[in-house]
Amino acid sequence: MKKFVIWFIPILLIAGAFCAYISYTFFSSDYVKFLPKNLKVITAVDLKKLTVASDFAPEALLINGLAIYEVDKVGIEWAQPIYGFLTNENELGLLLPVDDKDDVTNALQKLVEKGHCKEVTERDEVHWTVYKGRWIVAYNDDAVLAMETESGLEDNKKRQIQKLFAQSFEESGANTVLFEKAEVATSPVCISANAELISFLKPYMALTQLPGHTNLRDIYLTANLFYEDNKVIAKCEVSSPNEQLNEKLGKVFKNGRTLKETYVDCVPNDAMVWSCVNIDGDELLKVLRKDPVIRTALLGINMCVDADMMIKSIDGDVAYTLKDIDEEGNKDYIVRSQIENDDFLSEASYWLESANMLGIMSLNRIDEKQFYWTMDDHKGCFGVCDSSLCLASNNINDYQCVTGEASALAKWKKEINGKGFFLWMNWEQLLANQYVLNEWQMHNVPMLLKKGVMRETVVYFTADCHLDIVFKLDDDWRTKIGL
Repeated sequence: MKKFVIWFIPILLIAGAFCAYISYTFFSSDYVKFLPKNLKVITAVDLKKLTVASDFAPEALLINGLAIYEVDKVGIEWAQPIYGFLTNENELGLLLPVDDKDDVTNALQKLVEKGHCKEVTERDEVHWTVYKGRWIVAYNDDAVLAMETESGLEDNKKRQIQKLFAQSFEESGANTVLFEKAEVATSPVCISANAELISFLKPYMALTQLPGHTNLRDIYLTANLFYEDNKVIAKCEVSSPNEQLNEKLGKVFKNGRTLKETYVDCVPNDAMVWSCVNIDGDELLKVLRKDPVIRTALLGINMCVDADMMIKSIDGDVAYTLKDIDEEGNKDYIVRSQIENDDFLSEASYWLESANMLGIMSLNRIDEKQFYWTMDDHKGCFGVCDSSLCLASNNINDYQCVTGEASALAKWKKEINGKGFFLWMNWEQLLANQYVLNEWQMHNVPMLLKKGVMRETVVYFTADCHLDIVFKLDDDWRTKIGL
């Protein structure tokens, strides 16, 4: 009997695992096969975990967002993940598992009565409607699939969605590396993206010290999001299936240099943005010279001032503070850098003579260590102040350091110390700026920012070279989004 029990238990466990696998593969996750293959970004939301973490019901959020207060159910299977996605053609979409198709129909009918949706139609066992003229919504017994469309292109989008409902698992986005990375997440929300999403940074590839021929499609960005004390924390990783590239990615920020809080008390509460990194000037110059655009710019500047010598003198924290932006986009900023010495100032008389003789740049002294320059439509000041090399849009002495609570970063000191990089964004000031608002309106401001839900964002590299992003929410964020 004892031997029977010993053998029976592992057999039972194997049988149970096999049944769970069959159930998961062929039943509970069948809806994911409707995802498009050409994914650039996918977001997986585990609503059960999210409900526990943030203490609100997903039904309430969706019902509030759609303004269908007359129904208790919307027909969604909340026990399964929902997926938001962006395709390579920059098409937005949302995939939700269905619990009860009739409840979905009833909820949409309420929206039809309010004038938000067109009448629901049926074709080839798929139900169709258009939500607010922007979203094609299709659903069957397994899933609701919504994709953004443009006016006049509704029929094309319907044909595209019809093909998605007819495709196999192998043909779908569920059979991709992006989906696999999002699927294994342990967090309530996971965002998996192809690095091609940030292709606008391609010209600056030399700054990462990655090979210039690096294909961004071979790099994946994964962010696991957690909620804690009115903060959304994103734990981010960068990886590649290519082993050689993955090894190089691991070395990008492993320079052994960490922040020392040198300029933490130099950030006033009304600042918009602050960022800091610890740099070896000699190494920085080598990297800059690898980029042809930057190398050409340095050659021109060096004809007037010894930019190379100034960059080489940097040894320590380099901090950028953005105070304001006027309506024309001109920035009020200052960059402060720790330096090993200010020997480059011994060449100042030669700079003045060269600049005025060549006519490339107008250069004038403010005092023994500071200078005012103009070049075409650009102007600013540079020089040494309080043993730091500074570059600013206005007189360097106008940017005074603050202490205590007057420093916007006082509460972030713990996170700053020992990090490889730190970025802070003050949304209250950013969204009070007309230029920023105009730019955001061109790109549709996320509703969370419009409603004042987000107060601050910080980004930093941890000691193990992972990227963390912290979104500090308003204490009353639930009320502001109608929960």
